Amino acid sequence: MFSNRYPLTAIRYSLLAIRSSAFTLVELIVVIAIIGVLAAIITPNAYKAIKKAQIARTVSSLKIIKAAVQSYYSDTGSWITSHYITNNNGPFFRDPGGVTGWDGPYLDHFEKSPLTQPAAAGGGLPGWYYVLQDNQMYDSTFDTDGNGTYEIVDGISVCCYGFPSEDAYRLDQIFDGTGQWGYIGTMNVIRIWSTGPTENYYLVALLSGQTSIPRGSR
Repeated sequence: MFSNRYPLTAIRYSLLAIRSSAFTLVELIVVIAIIGVLAAIITPNAYKAIKKAQIARTVSSLKIIKAAVQSYYSDTGSWITSHYITNNNGPFFRDPGGVTGWDGPYLDHFEKSPLTQPAAAGGGLPGWYYVLQDNQMYDSTFDTDGNGTYEIVDGISVCCYGFPSEDAYRLDQIFDGTGQWGYIGTMNVIRIWSTGPTENYYLVALLSGQTSIPRGSR
């Protein structure tokens, strides 16, 4: 008669091997704690890197559109009409007809700013850049040297809205060195609507031209 000791012994050794190769509860807790610490270190840095890239992209877009506004004027002798740059089919991209000297396109394919928040009360196209020259204060009035006097009251601006305050102020700091609300410098920063006690959305307007200055005097 065969003994059953050996199969039982083999099973016993197999169980011991499984136990020795598996994580204990303490080891699992240690691993989870390490992962949590690494996440706490990496996540803020990753967020900062993403935000920095978004700021840089928005700054670049504003500068490119400003240069396009000035090139359009230099070629045609007239300022480009106010419009949103949303479909890559406006006067920056195609000859609008009836404009002497048009030599575009003045822009390549363009997309919205990655900084802005979803549409909220007070605006339907947050993040899309637009050119404006309709003599509203925020797009035409600039205290360029910060002395309390508006040196420019007939400005043409590249605008964009829907920014959280910290992003709008950061853009202003890059262009003007101040990072503040108001009409100081070449970028205006204005709060345009609020959806709650702490949810405020801001507009920036970058001075890009002045209707009273004739072509060739820049």
